[in-house]
Amino acid sequence: MKLNFRIFPVIKTERIVLRNFYKRDIENIYNIRTCDEVMKYMDAPKMGSLEETERFLNFTLKTHREEKALNWVITQKDSEEMIGYIGFWRIDKGHYRGELGYALDKNFWNMGIMSEAVEEVLKFGFENMGLNSIEANVNPLNTKSINLLEKCGFKREGYFRENYYFNGNFIDTATFSIIKKDYKSQQVFQPNKAVTKVKYLNKFVTAPKNLFFNKK
Repeated sequence: MKLNFRIFPVIKTERIVLRNFYKRDIENIYNIRTCDEVMKYMDAPKMGSLEETERFLNFTLKTHREEKALNWVITQKDSEEMIGYIGFWRIDKGHYRGELGYALDKNFWNMGIMSEAVEEVLKFGFENMGLNSIEANVNPLNTKSINLLEKCGFKREGYFRENYYFNGNFIDTATFSIIKKDYKSQQVFQPNKAVTKVKYLNKFVTAPKNLFFNKK
């Protein structure tokens, strides 16, 4: 499996744009990652400051350069303003598998935006990156996220009891996945779906080498 993220893929649909991260997104990332509703089931610490958020951004760009992950900012088509993010925060090249993660500003919930973003990222992962399977790990209490994944064709693969420790509690994890052949069979029943445009931007933002990010 060969990847090349030096030329960043910008994805455009009828309603949204998936683009790279930029310095101007720091405040929006901070707002998303400090929102009680967004963070309720993320099982990760809230951002403590804009400086920490900048480290998060730079870590994200670093994983792009190292081809360990690929994440997009979500914007509406008529605006450059970040409203969320989505992508493969972990890529297992040896097994052609990616792990999906996402978050959306609460002001844009229940509009079908994340469903559209997930569908486009699945398409790119299977058709452009050559992935064979995509997984997502979810807090079992996060029914909205589970409904979203199932709507997009994911199936529950497993349930792990108290396998994750956060904030003084052991938390269960539900693992969902979709494999390439199942994804392809779904597309047969969507012949009228709008065409997606993918543009490769030959521009990559470099992160300072001395910045770091502490994973959850």
